[in-house]
Amino acid sequence: MLKILFQGDSLTDCGRDKTGHNPVQAYGYGYVNLIASKLLCDYPDTVVWNKAYNGSRIADTYSRWIEDALNIDCNILSILSGVNDIGFAIRMNQGADAKKFKFIYELMINEALEKNKDLKLVLGEPFLFKITNNTPELGRDIVRDW
Repeated sequence: MLKILFQGDSLTDCGRDKTGHNPVQAYGYGYVNLIASKLLCDYPDTVVWNKAYNGSRIADTYSRWIEDALNIDCNILSILSGVNDIGFAIRMNQGADAKKFKFIYELMINEALEKNKDLKLVLGEPFLFKITNNTPELGRDIVRDW
C-alpha cells in the first residue's frame, strides 16, 4: 500500500483543514490535493497525509518532526520547505541561513531514514517568485527588496 506524507510550509499546507472536521479540505487546495486526488482515483487504498504548516521555517518543521513525521508510518516522504526561511530572512532577519538550513534539513532526512531505511524521499527545492505591488497587505518591502 502506498502511504505518502507531505511536509513543508504554506505551499504544501495550502489551506488544509487541521481540525479534521472538513475532509474535503484535508489536503488543502494546492499540489498535495492534486496529487492525492489522482492517486486516490487510481489507487483507492493509498493513504495521504498533509502535515505542512503555513508560515513554517525549517526549524519550525523540525520542532514538530517527531509528531508530524517520525510517528507516521509512510513509505514516501515529500518535503518542500525553505520559502519562509528566505522570506523571513529578507524581511525580519528570522530565517535560517544556508548553513543552518542545510544542517536542519539533513538532520530531518537522516532521522527519517534511520526510522525507515526503505523510505523514498521527494525533496522540493526552495524557490521564490517575484510578486507585484498589487498585494500591499503582504508588505511593500517584498517588492522593494526583491
